[in-house]
Amino acid sequence: MISNTSIGLFALVGAASTVMTTVMTALPVQAASYYLDFDTDPLSNPITSSTVGDPYGISDQWSDWGVTLGATNKAGSRAEPLLLFNSNPDSYTGGDRDLRSGDPWGTAVQNNVLIIQEDGFRRNGTVKNAHDPDDEANGGIISFDFQAPVTLGSIQLLDVDDFGARGQYVTFTAWDADGNQVATTQFDHVALTAPDRVTNLSSQGITGDNSLYDFALGYSGVARLEVLYPGSGAIAGLQWSDDSDDSTEPTSVPEPRNTVSLLGLVALGAVEVTRRRSSREE
Repeated sequence: MISNTSIGLFALVGAASTVMTTVMTALPVQAASYYLDFDTDPLSNPITSSTVGDPYGISDQWSDWGVTLGATNKAGSRAEPLLLFNSNPDSYTGGDRDLRSGDPWGTAVQNNVLIIQEDGFRRNGTVKNAHDPDDEANGGIISFDFQAPVTLGSIQLLDVDDFGARGQYVTFTAWDADGNQVATTQFDHVALTAPDRVTNLSSQGITGDNSLYDFALGYSGVARLEVLYPGSGAIAGLQWSDDSDDSTEPTSVPEPRNTVSLLGLVALGAVEVTRRRSSREE
């Protein structure tokens, strides 16, 4: 026969078990989001050199974020070096006045921007004249390779010009992990004014030299992005997020003391039962 006291004790134990079950409820993992603006490294340290300390140029400095960078000529037949260019209005190199940003052009100062270095590589693989960044006048292709599929948000380009003059336009092309092309978008003069896809970030409406545009991409399942620049120019920023895989993880215990306190009540209940039994036996 089970006494009322025993029933109460079992109820307390059951309640404690219920609390533990609730604590272990799984919730979806939120996808990580990144914005690469070339001003800080993955540890948020400010970047003050064109190579981020690597004489071979920009490539794997943000590998901790799951991305590596590279570049080729427009034909894709020759590797080209990448450097960071200081776009502050009072400081520029290589004679590239068209890569400056700031109040004179109605834009926010972009600080470091990514360029293809015009001087190329030395024979030993290091970047020529890395101390004097100078963007490639003939343009090229800058690539972003992701370790896992991502969703691309937006990209900002500085000095967007040369439309069609060299037979090509600014073009974004994305591939999945199997090498299948999943998206491509080409921007000519007309597409550049599409308000749903492109935003001119200059309060003065500057176009051509020193222009700054934000392009909405919205591509998902991307393992590689290529940005074709028909002429000179730079990338000021890129935003992406990890693709959601509906994975789950257990929640952390928000109030451990609640469970402990409840188990303490169980223990007190057990002591009380023992006392009552002892008094009856006496």
